[in-house]
Amino acid sequence: MPIFYALRVTLMVALPLGFLARYPLTMAIFPIHVIMPLFGIADTRVFVGEQIGFFITSCQVAIWFMLWGTFNNVLNTRAHSGAWWCTLLFSVFVASLFGDLRCKRLSVLATTLIMEMQYIKGSSDMWFPARVCRDIILSVSLALVQSLFPPRTVARQCDDMLAGGWKHLSRIVRTASTACWSDDPIECTTALSRMSTEPLRHVQVVLPQRLFFIMYEFWESTLRLELRKEKLELQGSFRPAVHALTDTARTLVVKRPFNFVATGATPAADHAHEPYGSPTEAGAAGAAAVPDCFQTARRSVRRMFGVPLPRDGTPLPENAAAATKPNTLRQRGGKGRPETEPKTNHSRDARQPSQSDKAGGDLDQNCFTLAHWKMANTLVKPDLLVFLDAFDAVLAGLGKHLTPAEVAAHVPFAALREAADQLHRALNKLHFELLIRSSEPVNPVLYTSTMFFHLTLINMAESLLRYGDRMRHFDRSRYKSGWRRFFEFFLLDYWHAFWEELPRRVTLATPRDVRIVKDAIKMALAYGVGTMYTQYMDPENVYYFGMAILMGVGLPTAGDTMVASVYRVTGMVIACSIAYVAIWHTPNLAGELAVALGGVFIALLFREVMPYAHTAIYVGMLILTALNSATTKLVLLSRIVSNSFTVMTYYTICIFFFPINVLRVTYSFQVESITYVADSFSRLARLMRVPVDTADASERDMVRQELQQLVAARKKGWGTICTFGSWLPRAAAEPTLHGQPYPLQEMNNVYSSLRRLASAVDMVHAALAHLYQPHPDGMDPHLVALMATITPIMLRMDETVRVVMQDFVDAFVVPFTWTAERATRHFTDFLALNNDLHKAFYTSHRHMVRTFRRQFQEAVVSRTVQRAAERHLLSPELATSFAVARGGRSRNASFAPPAAATPFARPDSSGSLPTTEQDREALAQALKPLERQAEVDAYEDFIAQRTNLSFAGPPASAGGSEIGGPQPSQGLGGAEDGEYFRDNLSMLLPTLTAGPHGSVGLDVEMLASLMVAADDVLLRGESGCCAPCTASTRTPRSRDGPPVPISPLQV
Repeated sequence: MPIFYALRVTLMVALPLGFLARYPLTMAIFPIHVIMPLFGIADTRVFVGEQIGFFITSCQVAIWFMLWGTFNNVLNTRAHSGAWWCTLLFSVFVASLFGDLRCKRLSVLATTLIMEMQYIKGSSDMWFPARVCRDIILSVSLALVQSLFPPRTVARQCDDMLAGGWKHLSRIVRTASTACWSDDPIECTTALSRMSTEPLRHVQVVLPQRLFFIMYEFWESTLRLELRKEKLELQGSFRPAVHALTDTARTLVVKRPFNFVATGATPAADHAHEPYGSPTEAGAAGAAAVPDCFQTARRSVRRMFGVPLPRDGTPLPENAAAATKPNTLRQRGGKGRPETEPKTNHSRDARQPSQSDKAGGDLDQNCFTLAHWKMANTLVKPDLLVFLDAFDAVLAGLGKHLTPAEVAAHVPFAALREAADQLHRALNKLHFELLIRSSEPVNPVLYTSTMFFHLTLINMAESLLRYGDRMRHFDRSRYKSGWRRFFEFFLLDYWHAFWEELPRRVTLATPRDVRIVKDAIKMALAYGVGTMYTQYMDPENVYYFGMAILMGVGLPTAGDTMVASVYRVTGMVIACSIAYVAIWHTPNLAGELAVALGGVFIALLFREVMPYAHTAIYVGMLILTALNSATTKLVLLSRIVSNSFTVMTYYTICIFFFPINVLRVTYSFQVESITYVADSFSRLARLMRVPVDTADASERDMVRQELQQLVAARKKGWGTICTFGSWLPRAAAEPTLHGQPYPLQEMNNVYSSLRRLASAVDMVHAALAHLYQPHPDGMDPHLVALMATITPIMLRMDETVRVVMQDFVDAFVVPFTWTAERATRHFTDFLALNNDLHKAFYTSHRHMVRTFRRQFQEAVVSRTVQRAAERHLLSPELATSFAVARGGRSRNASFAPPAAATPFARPDSSGSLPTTEQDREALAQALKPLERQAEVDAYEDFIAQRTNLSFAGPPASAGGSEIGGPQPSQGLGGAEDGEYFRDNLSMLLPTLTAGPHGSVGLDVEMLASLMVAADDVLLRGESGCCAPCTASTRTPRSRDGPPVPISPLQV
């Protein structure tokens, strides 16, 4: 494509304009024949919409050229030297005040050029400016025509970029999933290196600028433009989720166990590689223990009735009965808990606690065994692969289809809904297996990270399903109409901005207005000096004299000016060299044009190759213009000299007249970015003072308003961070007379860390926004207790965060008073609080897990007792007494001695249960199927309850078919026991709650875990990355650096 583009411009623009510039008969017809090729080649673009936009800009400049030239000819300013110079300086100054207009710099050049042309013979004619306007429009018209053969539209380019963004998103999600579940450490490490989110950021930065040029493609409907903007917004909404996925994948790779046995390692080596140390015997035997479904609940039932437990599946010794006295059901301490252990000491052959008992009783261990991980892999990974295929198919469809009808008909939202629902069921099963069924301890960070990773995927799918539902139920009134687009584009946008900025520009209301005025003064001085060179050194060659170079190199900062000047002067030298060869070593006009057009073609080939792009652009523009000056060798040399003089003059002006301290500006944006992160985190931490279960309407309104203000501040904060990143190359290019080179790589790392910190703050914001939403069923008391536990730590951590951030800023701003010892001490305190936060979360998590497992055991025992009583295996009085205790929600079940005889419960004279070996064995055999059925029913009720909460909203569309989810629950079998199970077995993760429109949000407990995980990124990860930069890099610093941010907490 670059070859075709270069050939198209060479044949359709450079060839005709070069012929007009060099053919003798046409030279007299066109007054500015010398620079017509420059206007034409400089205005060429690849895409039609962009070409039309620049064509309109050039026409505006041409009209201004004509009006300003006619005005000066009417007033005859040339006859009055003082008035001419004042008019020149004032007109350049006023034209430079027009802010960000694309035609500003070209208008400044045109203003100076038309006044210089008054000294050319014949320029006093009133029609001379009109003929100049005609020549400019003719040149840019050829540039417009070349873009139509064949046309490449900006709309197609934007569609390709959007499709590329979806592909990048799909790649990141699949790569993160590979890192999460792969058994090969090398594959995990490779996946981590391929999870860069920079392509997504590039799309979000570049695409809005490209969408603007679609406005010039009038055949593109306004609706299609708005749909592209909506897709871009949807794609941008995934950025925090993508950051969360990549961070979670890194956490899982670092902390989860790997299976090294396949490589020939011994079991001891396998244990040595586990991140939490050598596992317990229960962990080693975990794989064998997993198939036994509900050991803990069965053991509780058998203990209750004095049934002996087999020891790891082996038969009981013959003297077991003699070693165990009859168990009497009595209360311990009067609290209704059955005493199931004998008073006398056991013999060596008596029953000892099993390995699962040991592991279940030691929940303080931070263990996540390899057996657990294999089980999680088996339960989740197959459904995850199906989900990823459906997710990729939806993203690919969104990249191909734009209109609502096409999206609703061809994008497979139904498959994504089904895959997400199936993945949710797998997570429910994994949650039950690890947190409820298993008796072994679970590491909270690893478990929560695993759940959060997959719930984030489900939430991303939810966003896509909502978009699909909007396309299926499309409402045209939500989008801008064509007439409004026309009114805004041609009238409102221009004049509204003009009248809004005019009073601020006149009164210097903002620092930006002050800077624009200073830059206007600099440009007026620079063009004045360049014009002075023209008047006193070469007044007959104003077309290509040095002041024209300011169009390309007249930049605000000295570093940018120096870099642009190098490219410009290099391009000028190469173009003059080619022109010299074309004029002095060819016999005729055809030879001249052949050599010159060959140079233009080669230069345009490198127009998109960044190491050579800027120089190649200048070479392509200046070769044909240099042919006229090459006819006289002295003029050719004077052109190079004049450009060099003008560059040196403007560089001197940049240094001594209102200089911009690039380092200070960069540091200022850095401080603003850090202040945004610190302030946002501080406001979120202070919101946590309000209890999540508060019933005070004023407090809830205050929280809601504060969260809305944070949403409004997010756009400005992210804009500041992106601006800081854009100033880093300028700081690196800034010349310094002292100090070491600017550490660009280190500062890029700081920039990346700031972006991730801001993303972590967004995660905390999303967590609190969901936590403080109204919950009709009330808040889980475990969650309320968890928030109450971590809130004081978060408040102290907020103060420490500000101190650490202040140390980081002081290292750059006041390096002579900053000390590494003090910063290290602050950072140590900071990490200590972070550890306290995690310990508090771990403690609450363990307490909840103990409660869940105990409640599950009680639910299974309740079902077993009830069904045993229905089958007359137990006395009705025993079942009734247990039901009364359970109805009071007592954690310690109370049992009374049976009052009636049953086949397996015949009370003796003391009222206790029989203790003969035969009766005990018969009771065990009779209870075994009831226990198993109770466990299975409880498990099914758990899965049914969790599943009924997922994707219960209105269906989306795919191919015109309804996408149905599970129907609302019609009740769970075993009403009384089911209600007890649902009411008391409050699960930690990963409940999905259905919103009013079917939106599926994270569970509040999940969001509490997410908040802690985000704090870990905020406090430990990225701050740790920033800290070494303050101690290991030595940068050229400014003594009058940016202001130090003031903490609202007065730390």
